[in-house]
Amino acid sequence: MQKQNQKRFILPVVIILITVAVLGTGGYFTYRYLSKSQNPTPNPSASSGQDAQPNPSAKNSNNNNNPIVCTQDAKQCPDGSYVGRTGPKCEFAPCPAVVDSTAGWKTYTNTQYGFEIKYPVNWKLSEEYGVLFYPAEYEKEAVSCYGGSSFGGCNAHKISIVIQPYTNIENYWLWNIIANKSNIKAPLKMPVDDQIIKDSKTVNLGDNKVVEVIDGFGPGNWQRNYFVIDSPEKQSLIIFHSENNKNPISIVTVAEEMLSTFKFTK
Repeated sequence: MQKQNQKRFILPVVIILITVAVLGTGGYFTYRYLSKSQNPTPNPSASSGQDAQPNPSAKNSNNNNNPIVCTQDAKQCPDGSYVGRTGPKCEFAPCPAVVDSTAGWKTYTNTQYGFEIKYPVNWKLSEEYGVLFYPAEYEKEAVSCYGGSSFGGCNAHKISIVIQPYTNIENYWLWNIIANKSNIKAPLKMPVDDQIIKDSKTVNLGDNKVVEVIDGFGPGNWQRNYFVIDSPEKQSLIIFHSENNKNPISIVTVAEEMLSTFKFTK
């Protein structure tokens, strides 16, 4: 009778111990699993200062969820335009390709004053009365009109180069360009000098700082422009005089393109 009672007592104890062991083991492994998932193993390459390798399965929140916002700064391109930042790396967009409108033009070289300048391939050059450039189709009127005068005696489609040393400035309005740095006596001021200048401004053409003067005396639809380069090294003013009727051709635009190629050679 006593042995039966012992068996009845031992059996529940064994069952309870087995149950506790199973639950304890399961709880232990469950704890290990949860701890590992919440605290992933660190990447050794990241802790050593090396670049971590990207995880292909990881999503890029910038690319997939949130749009990339780049800073609003801009970069100026050689042609004067501006580009901003763009793309996933917020890099500056490429500048527009610079087109050289004077590519293939002919070159005039002046050995006396040491400079050179390009002019259009379909234009002609005359040095009979100085330096004269003109479109081939206007040769007759350009050459006959020039006639040896400093700035030409009549209206014609042309661009002439006139060089006046500091010691022989012919016009008072031209002398004003060097008046602040020269002790050369000013030429006689004529009443027309106050009327001839319609507008005057300093512009950069290529590597040159140029004083552009618009003549208010151009008759009718004719326009006269003077582009003056002051050269202290040569002690001279180098004057480009363009003259044209606005309707058939823009000589002023050609003059600006030519002056962008002007450079001293010595």
